[in-house]
Amino acid sequence: MSLKDDPHALTKYGKRLIVPEPDRFYSHGAGKPLLSAIASIPQLALLKLISSNDKNLLYYQYRYNYHGILIVVRLVQILAGLATMLIVYWILVRECDQTRALIGAACVGFFPTAIEYFPNLHQGSILAPFLVSSMYFFLKEHYKKAGLFFGLALATKNVAIFMLRVFAVQVIDNLIEARRAASDLDWKVALRKLVGPIKTVAISVLVLLPFANPISYASEILTPVTHRATDFGGENV
Repeated sequence: MSLKDDPHALTKYGKRLIVPEPDRFYSHGAGKPLLSAIASIPQLALLKLISSNDKNLLYYQYRYNYHGILIVVRLVQILAGLATMLIVYWILVRECDQTRALIGAACVGFFPTAIEYFPNLHQGSILAPFLVSSMYFFLKEHYKKAGLFFGLALATKNVAIFMLRVFAVQVIDNLIEARRAASDLDWKVALRKLVGPIKTVAISVLVLLPFANPISYASEILTPVTHRATDFGGENV
């Protein structure tokens, strides 16, 4: 008798899927941003409407190598991938030409990481269009828009915090260029150049607030600094 013919196989399979989060992350539940979860509600509701009561998602995953219903629970991620491609196309059309825009969008669509993550249940899929948009507007010095999209990125996944390093590098580069252009650049000019990036961060924090408790969120992203006790995979997280 094959494993799939075992009447208790599905129950055994379900138990094996319990994978606890390491205590290093999300030990304070409110620190995990909610936007990805909220964005997934419509597709989960649609799944509930079209699936039968006696067959849950685990049933389809176990009984079939692939089933069309599995696309339903990935709709938001797939649409986020398409949005990322369109954003890249829009940016390149504005900055270059249509040919380069098409090539750039195709590179995004066929990039191995995109193929792996966009059709699957990953927060990074929803994160991508927000990060690309934020970086573009930051480079164009549209700091309010940059802050809006950076805040949405933070509300999608904690790892977006690393974009601050990219912003910092860009600010330093702007100051160096300004120094080269004007040998008498003083601290007042430098301070004015910092107003925009500060505005970006401030707006992003305001956008993040409805999606994450700021204290517990800070506890999560500061884990590498605070060195909270870590459980590397035990069930008693």
